[in-house]
Amino acid sequence: MAEPLSQRSGQPIVCENRTGVAGSIATEAGVRMAPEGYALLLATTDAQVVNRLLYARLPCDPERDFTPHSNLR
Repeated sequence: MAEPLSQRSGQPIVCENRTGVAGSIATEAGVRMAPEGYALLLATTDAQVVNRLLYARLPCDPERDFTPHSNLR
């Protein structure tokens, strides 16, 4: 996905895969990034919705800590 996105945007794209805990590790890394306008977190439904129902403590609140950019279908 990084290569086509890089070609379309004309900017270099760095893809950093973070796995584990049903997406919570990647989500935590995303919320800790500096809000400079260039970071993008591509998350699944479980990381943003289902984990809130399964786990008592999460590193962030998706509604509060993230701004949706698009709804890919």
